[in-house]
Amino acid sequence: MTTFFVFYRVIRQSLIAALPQSIEFNAVETLNGAFVEGYLGEETREWQIDRVDSKAEPSSIFVTVPNYDYFFVNGQGDTIEDAPWEARELMSDFDATVHWMVVNSYLFVEGKTYLLLEKCLKTPEIVIPE
Repeated sequence: MTTFFVFYRVIRQSLIAALPQSIEFNAVETLNGAFVEGYLGEETREWQIDRVDSKAEPSSIFVTVPNYDYFFVNGQGDTIEDAPWEARELMSDFDATVHWMVVNSYLFVEGKTYLLLEKCLKTPEIVIPE
């Protein structure tokens, strides 16, 4: 749940910085920016998400996009084996946060671009009641 709150802040800040324009989110670029800013912890500031072509066969004959394996690297480019997250799962959490923000009227989506709505502009932090 912690990543949800971090991603909400990152998404909101990105959209405010882009006003009055809409923006397209690239999960890898946005998450790498969150690492640089220290949003996912000071010890991860030099981390990045990287990718390589997957050796696995596509799961369906209808798969038309490349399949990648994602992983974390440190500032020296070495793979981080004992990361507290799986890179693909972290990206899925980011996508789920964006989807939640659209469904709950924090963002407006048109095609592949997102625009900040007034509700999000007025809500700097999300509080989920227990």
